[in-house]
Amino acid sequence: MQECQDLASQHYELFRPYLQSSQAHQQANSTNRVSAKDKLQRMANQDFINMSVDIYDELKRRKENSPDVPFLPVRTDLAPNKNAARQKLATLPISRFHLLCCDVMNEIEFRFPVSVTRYIQKYGDEQPAQNTRQINNDRSRSSPIPNRYDERGRSVDGKGYNNNSYSAPLAIPRQPSRNRSQDRGYNNPTSPQNTNYRSQNQVPRSNRIQSTVSNASNKESLDNLMSDLGNMMSPGNGNNKINQEEWNREKLEYEQKISDLKVKITKLDQEGNKRRISELEKKCEEYKLEKREMDDLLNKMTSDFSKLKEEYECLQDDYENQKAIANDIRMEASNLLIEIKNLQQVNDELSAENNRLKSLLGDSGEINDNNGNINNGLSNGENFGQPTGLRQEIISKDRIDDYQSAMSNFLNCASGDNNTSVLVAMKDLVIACKCITEDSEYFKGTPELEDEVLNLKDKISDRLGSLMVVAKNHATNFGRADSTLLDDPASNLTTAVFDLIDLLNGENTGQFVMNIDELKDYLEIQTESIVQAIQSLLLSMRKSQKFTKDFLTTVDGITSIVDEIVITSRKSLKATQAFNDDVKQQGEEIILDLKNSSQDLKYTGEDIVQESLDGGQCKSLKQKMASCSYEIAKFVKELVNLIE
Repeated sequence: MQECQDLASQHYELFRPYLQSSQAHQQANSTNRVSAKDKLQRMANQDFINMSVDIYDELKRRKENSPDVPFLPVRTDLAPNKNAARQKLATLPISRFHLLCCDVMNEIEFRFPVSVTRYIQKYGDEQPAQNTRQINNDRSRSSPIPNRYDERGRSVDGKGYNNNSYSAPLAIPRQPSRNRSQDRGYNNPTSPQNTNYRSQNQVPRSNRIQSTVSNASNKESLDNLMSDLGNMMSPGNGNNKINQEEWNREKLEYEQKISDLKVKITKLDQEGNKRRISELEKKCEEYKLEKREMDDLLNKMTSDFSKLKEEYECLQDDYENQKAIANDIRMEASNLLIEIKNLQQVNDELSAENNRLKSLLGDSGEINDNNGNINNGLSNGENFGQPTGLRQEIISKDRIDDYQSAMSNFLNCASGDNNTSVLVAMKDLVIACKCITEDSEYFKGTPELEDEVLNLKDKISDRLGSLMVVAKNHATNFGRADSTLLDDPASNLTTAVFDLIDLLNGENTGQFVMNIDELKDYLEIQTESIVQAIQSLLLSMRKSQKFTKDFLTTVDGITSIVDEIVITSRKSLKATQAFNDDVKQQGEEIILDLKNSSQDLKYTGEDIVQESLDGGQCKSLKQKMASCSYEIAKFVKELVNLIE
């Protein structure tokens, strides 16, 4: 109850100043508004306060007069029909809304007189509350006076005023955003001015509630009240000519505004369409220009693609041809290697057969003179195994010239424009190497020398295979090959071939066989050469941080000296009768260790150069290189001491 009293006081403070400046307060007691007032009287306090809140909110909205709020906003805590009823208040004309506010204010004065007292205490009595006193006097009557009706059905009170009842509810659309001019098809009824809005003969409120309404009617909502207020906005019986003219004038104003707005909207639509069309035309031109540029680019890319496709097809054909040539060379090289292995096997078999024949000749001493011819034949066969002519020159000069010519042609093709010609030149080089290795089969000597020949032949085979791989890559690189990559494999192959030639041709001249004194002098000279070469090698390692292929030249010089010492010492030890078997065995072990150290030195030098090219520091490899050099010097010294 206190909450209702506070809300009523708050509403009264807004209603009273608003109504003091208008005539609505004096018109509120018109007899045709009795029914609406009666509705207010029958409402419970809570329902009345709820309706007063709606009128209060609408009055605040109208006083603020914000164009963004044409009607009361929707409240989520209210039902949809209640929100619709609140928004219908915006459709009431100002005069009718004044009357509605006046009715609510009068009801507040009756129900909550404390609100009037508070207002007077706060603002002063700006206007005597005559209506409040009259209303309180009227409602304090306890004996009802029955109404009298004339022939028109109007209730006539003691003073002759008539109370018109409302006939039709207000037909107001539910959408609050609808134009108000469409909801104002009505006229305001004319009501005679009367300061007392309740009749002296009116039945008291408490008796009416008990006799005419049920308990459910006390909870009638604002929608029912708005339906009863519909008669306020419907045309009267001819007594409201002034209000009819006002309504017609407002109607014309709204119709004129609607017409002006339609013209303005049409004009804005036309301007917007023109502007939109202009923008679209501009964008269309931009798109057309962009499309032409894209078409030109597409045509150019199509042309480039066609050219690239033709080049690709040509390169693909060349690649297939080169691939076929490479396959042929690979097959031929494989066949050559197989043939070399077969020849080696035949050579081994012939060597075994020759040894068997020698054994048989040793046991033929008791054979009679009739078998002399056979012994002579066998002796001739033994001599055939080591013919004098072949000993002097196993590899002929023609073979050497053929090899040099093939190698020169190979290097010229490698530096030429046609990379594929390298494969053809490689074929001639393979044939030249094959001829040299075939001629080496005729060599017969000590098992150690034969092992050296086999090692050199294997080295030639390996280096020839490496050169073939590099030549194939050179031929398939299509103009991006570097001819210098073929120089090292070709040089290595040439070195191996001429080592074999020197061994075969030089061995048969007997230049490697020395006596004790010659061998001693020879080893002393070679020892000095090795010491100088090792010192040069160590100095180069200390001064240089980067090692190139020139570094390998120094290493190869040391290994070449060691190889010569190994061959000469081994042959001389076996051929000289001054050494006993123990000395020969020790010498062979020292020579084998010396040869292994020489090979380790060579491989370590190659690893240093490769790691240096890769950006490494080569610290561990340098230590290994120094260790290998020390081993070579040590074994040479041991060999000299053994000879002495």
